[in-house]
Amino acid sequence: MKKIHLLSLIVILTLLFAGADYWINGQVPASSPASFSPTLTPSFIESSYPNLIEKILSETQIFSGYQLTKRSRVQHLFETIALDSDPSFVIFYNRLTVQAEAPIEFYEIHGPSAQGNLTYFKIKRQFLQKQTPAGVINEVGSYGQNSFFYNDPGYPKTAFLVVQVNDIIYGIKYNKESQKIFEQIKKAIQYFMEFKKTSGP
Repeated sequence: MKKIHLLSLIVILTLLFAGADYWINGQVPASSPASFSPTLTPSFIESSYPNLIEKILSETQIFSGYQLTKRSRVQHLFETIALDSDPSFVIFYNRLTVQAEAPIEFYEIHGPSAQGNLTYFKIKRQFLQKQTPAGVINEVGSYGQNSFFYNDPGYPKTAFLVVQVNDIIYGIKYNKESQKIFEQIKKAIQYFMEFKKTSGP
């Protein structure tokens, strides 16, 4: 008789523990933190991700006789470095045409607020993974808070510059044989550094 009571007690305790475990670990929370992935409506983009490149170009005389194509959202940097695996990145592309010069391409990568260094590191890591003996990165640190050049053997006459300015990472693709364009790009970076963003995501 005692054995039957003991067995019943063991069964009851087992059921109680199983129920408690399900209640603690098996319940789906009513709300769980989601990855940073804002709804990018036109009004949200305009208010939260202002086109700093367009603003600076319109307020300065760095590039004369330029034409700026419509800003578009992309998932790659320089068309070769995929950044779509990180949902926290919001990437925009601007193409600048200057008289008698090859086009200049500006990429702007927005990551989480107050995490500019981390965003820069993540992007740099993507380049390092792509790095080969012929295509290497050259960290210079001369522009913005952090910066590096990427040498792509497939484009020997093209420069690829990545610059961190606070929370925004800029990718700039241009003709490396034009010293004039390079000097203008350096001035543009300085304006990026001085510009104080009044709103953000």
